[in-house]
Amino acid sequence: MSNFETDIICLIRDYPLITVDQLCRLTGRPMQSVARSLKKLCEEKRPYINRNEKKENIAKPYVYAVTKNAAQDKSIGGYPVDLSERKDKGLTHEILITDIHIALKDQVIYWRQDRKTLWRYGIQPDAFFKYKLHDGEKGKRSFFLEAETGSNNPVDVYAKYQGYEKLRGLMQAQKLDWLPMIKFSVLTVLPTAEDALDLQKELIKQNIIDKDYVAAYYIFTPLSELLIK
Repeated sequence: MSNFETDIICLIRDYPLITVDQLCRLTGRPMQSVARSLKKLCEEKRPYINRNEKKENIAKPYVYAVTKNAAQDKSIGGYPVDLSERKDKGLTHEILITDIHIALKDQVIYWRQDRKTLWRYGIQPDAFFKYKLHDGEKGKRSFFLEAETGSNNPVDVYAKYQGYEKLRGLMQAQKLDWLPMIKFSVLTVLPTAEDALDLQKELIKQNIIDKDYVAAYYIFTPLSELLIK
């Protein structure tokens, strides 16, 4: 296995569920070079990565994840994802999560994405991360991520934020031995700036979140304008 192939496996470990295009952005390598290496790695006798071979739409990109073989190798690690039966719709959502991760990568100091760890206490975030603040500040912020493609039922979306408010109250009442945080914010990435503003207004209107602490605890933004202060 070449050094470049090892680097690719480690990137797939760190950015679970990733496309060729996203790997090209991270490595600076041309599409053909990355795709050739990925194909070779997927066809190994004991592959360290796998992809969604049963794509429903041929125009959709392949998505890659590490296998149990990689996770069990102490030099690689990570958590495995079996993509053999994954549907295109769900993977489109996962690709958005990875785009967000890449956009934030220079300031992210901790990232967790597996549901087994995160889906507790009544919330189901897409990821949890710790973010080093800009402008030379020494501070950090802890975020849960909600990546919205615009296909979810509004009632289900509102319920997510009710869950975060319940968790905030629970954390004030007792210490939770869970993730590395004292308090948290929620970053929600939506398709457009209008979608972001509409959701923020509706959550305030429904009395799910308090307008006086939106800036402190909630960020609503499209990916194209993503900036955390």
